[in-house]
Amino acid sequence: PVVALNRVVALRELRGAAAAWATMATLERDGALAAYPPFHMVRGSLLAELARRDEAHAAWARARELTASGAMQRLVDQRLDELAEAGVESDVDFRAAHPS
Repeated sequence: PVVALNRVVALRELRGAAAAWATMATLERDGALAAYPPFHMVRGSLLAELARRDEAHAAWARARELTASGAMQRLVDQRLDELAEAGVESDVDFRAAHPS
């Protein structure tokens, strides 16, 4: 499942958020990554790019709930603040949302 999530990131880079969303939706239905914070981070980034602000916020909030790492918590908090301050953050740095 993590490899499939990496494919979503690559697809987003090559073809955009809308193209990546179909694959992301399949991963979401599968549920295997439901407890994996980067899944929700990538999901939140895609939703923000698709102007689905409330869903993006919910995805980032879920990532925050699942994240134990202080550094990742700060990243998630930053993204949540960006969503709250700017409405839909259309230029979210997608690579930052999916740490290697």
